[in-house]
Amino acid sequence: MNKKSSLYLIILVLFAACNEAPKTRITKIDREAVFNRHQVIINEVDTLNSLSLGNGRFAMTMDVTGLQTFPKYYKNGIPLGTQSEWGWHSFPPSKEYKIEETLKNLDSHDREVPYAVQWTRGTPEAEASNYLRQNPHRIHLANVGWHIEKSDGSIVNITDIKAIDQKLNMWKGELVSNFEVDGVPIEVISLVDQNQDVLGVQIKSSLLKDGKIGIHIKYPYPTDSFLDEAAFYNENEPKRLQYEAINPKNISIQRTLDNTAYFTTISSSQDISSGTPTDYGYILKPESNENIWSFSVAFSESQLTQTNHEFNAFRENVHASYKTFWNSGGMINFGKVTDTRATELERRMVLSLYLTQVNCGGASPPQETGLTYNSWYGKPHMEMAWWHGVHFDSWNRTSILEKQVDWYLRNSSIAKEIAERQGFKGIRWQKMTDNNGGETASSVGSYLIWQQPHIIYFSELLYRKNPTKETLEKYADVIEQTAEFMADFAWYDPNLKRYVLGPGVIAAQERFDPKITINPTYELAYWKCGLE
Repeated sequence: MNKKSSLYLIILVLFAACNEAPKTRITKIDREAVFNRHQVIINEVDTLNSLSLGNGRFAMTMDVTGLQTFPKYYKNGIPLGTQSEWGWHSFPPSKEYKIEETLKNLDSHDREVPYAVQWTRGTPEAEASNYLRQNPHRIHLANVGWHIEKSDGSIVNITDIKAIDQKLNMWKGELVSNFEVDGVPIEVISLVDQNQDVLGVQIKSSLLKDGKIGIHIKYPYPTDSFLDEAAFYNENEPKRLQYEAINPKNISIQRTLDNTAYFTTISSSQDISSGTPTDYGYILKPESNENIWSFSVAFSESQLTQTNHEFNAFRENVHASYKTFWNSGGMINFGKVTDTRATELERRMVLSLYLTQVNCGGASPPQETGLTYNSWYGKPHMEMAWWHGVHFDSWNRTSILEKQVDWYLRNSSIAKEIAERQGFKGIRWQKMTDNNGGETASSVGSYLIWQQPHIIYFSELLYRKNPTKETLEKYADVIEQTAEFMADFAWYDPNLKRYVLGPGVIAAQERFDPKITINPTYELAYWKCGLE
């Protein structure tokens, strides 16, 4: 390069630097404004618009009264459940059932491979498969609803709830429910603690002074069916309950449901009159004649001697926890987007962020319907773990995904037993399971394989966020064994000179016969990605 060329180059660089486009001014998103544009407002009874409060490990779903006053009315919509990560139960078996009793062989490349399946009703195998599908199951811990007496002495029903004005503030994690009974206004504020499984409530109404308002705590009995709408009760419930007045403001109720025992602890701002037993629980009323009452309801596996209750402090703590959470991670502001679809897209984003915060923050993958609705006996389906967890990484809340991925580390031994029983190397991940990795008999789930690469994908995301030797060592063994099963399950066809998946596969559509299905497209692509 000669001197003249060098001079031209220098002039060009200086010109470009002097005429550089100004840097875009980055403005901080007003996240609270984004959320507040989409507060949920309910003005009528709608069983498909019950609203949930929770902390990711525990959740309660409320009707228009701000509590769970009408569970039977809402059972055909979004039920009024109270569920937790830890609340599980099994019906006492008539005998000990083992997964080996449910096995049925499938011929795959001249080998007989046993799968745990459902059998025709009435056979011994059906007894075992049905029991293992139904147990353990997640339970509804309680219904906490209002006991409101009308002027004529009767108890309110759903048609007596008038002038409904209910607002869910997702930024604060707060549900404010205004309504009238007999023309008398009632205001209810409901929140769930973000660190403990505790509901906090404040109610204001002149009906309190007249002794017309209390709470009715009822205990639904678990069903042995696919759904559990928190509205089925059993006449033997009083025998399962032990009521204890710890002091005038603190009540403990122990429920012993076969081998499952847990506690409900009520802490009140006023003295509580002795609990009035009902068919399925207790009615509790405040003793004083004030027009404001607050209380908390805590659910726990071990007894709490008392819970210190001061509603304003409780409320401020929940607000602060939500503010901290929403100010972490990613956020998108559609407020200045002129496209007419932007508002709806933003609304769906906010609602989705809230629902995943309420339902999906535990140390195990949630069931398909989270903690809002009990389906498939409350059991998580591991092919769905991707949808329930991977978004947390995308929104820079990877620590929540990491908690869920610990399920794989805890339960790899059972996955290894499945692979060994079928004659494969490595570990084959369960499909329909529970927090402890139990295996379930299923004529569909036992043949699904698209849950298998999830742990490889998850751990890759976790490593990208924390690329350390410790991260590699934490997941190395389960990744290696997961891939080992995948490589062994894929059968090499010497004629086609390529590997194939199946028979012994039901594709993700869950429609095709596993005895003849091979090479479903999605599974081929996902397994290739995982093995690479």
